[in-house]
Amino acid sequence: MGILSVGFAGIIVFSIMTSDRTAPDISFPDTEITYTEGSDTASLLEGVSAIDDCNGDVSESVCIDSIIPNTDEGKATVVYAAYDFSNNVAKAKRSIAYVATDSQEESASDEATEEVVENTESAIEAEAETEEETINPEAPVLVMAVNEFSIETGGPFTPKNRVQSVEDDVDSSDYLMNHLQVVGDYDIDTAGRYELDYYVVDSSGNESNHEPMTLIVEEAATTQQRTTTTQQTNRTQNQTQTVQQPVQQPVQQPVQQPVQQPEAQQPEQQPVQQPEAQQPEQQTAQQPETQPTEQQPETPAQ
Repeated sequence: MGILSVGFAGIIVFSIMTSDRTAPDISFPDTEITYTEGSDTASLLEGVSAIDDCNGDVSESVCIDSIIPNTDEGKATVVYAAYDFSNNVAKAKRSIAYVATDSQEESASDEATEEVVENTESAIEAEAETEEETINPEAPVLVMAVNEFSIETGGPFTPKNRVQSVEDDVDSSDYLMNHLQVVGDYDIDTAGRYELDYYVVDSSGNESNHEPMTLIVEEAATTQQRTTTTQQTNRTQNQTQTVQQPVQQPVQQPVQQPVQQPEAQQPEQQPVQQPEAQQPEQQTAQQPETQPTEQQPETPAQ
């Protein structure tokens, strides 16, 4: 483009200016790429470049303008953008494989639901088969006293003693006990753990319910050690309980000092003044007044 400019000196100057109106060219590999919704977009920029006629390599300006899922499920369109130093913007589109988050969750949910349904159906079928196998109104009913029993090597073991009761609508308990079946090998002289299966068969051939029983054969030393350990444990528990009991301080009864009764103030014994015996007033005996003896005239001696 030519611009006509007039100077102050009347000189006409023609200046020719050129402008860059060409946007960069964006290119990307032909390799197929898969993008999951919400994940990092850095993988979408790998290998993408932009070259400009004037500015050369402007790949640093490449960015992702948008990701548009297609109506065709599983596909999306990535729109790249790049610009040169003249701010000419170029855009390019690329089709990629696309995984939507909702689809992923729905797929996982559907798989989980199908698995739950299959497991539930299998459980129902197994339960129904078990009920058909175990429920027989004509079969005897076996009840175990214990399902685990321990003895020392060489110790006595009577299988029948582990049964609590067995009942049948036809046969007696004695008959059924005589037809007790114990399946499984065991050796009372060898230490070990033996799994046994108990059941009875009535006269009609009906089998009772099967009950497991574990026989544990231990070395005598092991049994003694276990007993000692149990005793020590019990002793420790008792000591712990003793310690945990609140120490009952003896109630200090107040010492009852003998109450000193104030000495009974004996009334001062005033000397009992015996009433003076009233001596009969000694009346002065009034002696009759002695009349003066008349002096007889002395008789002259003859």
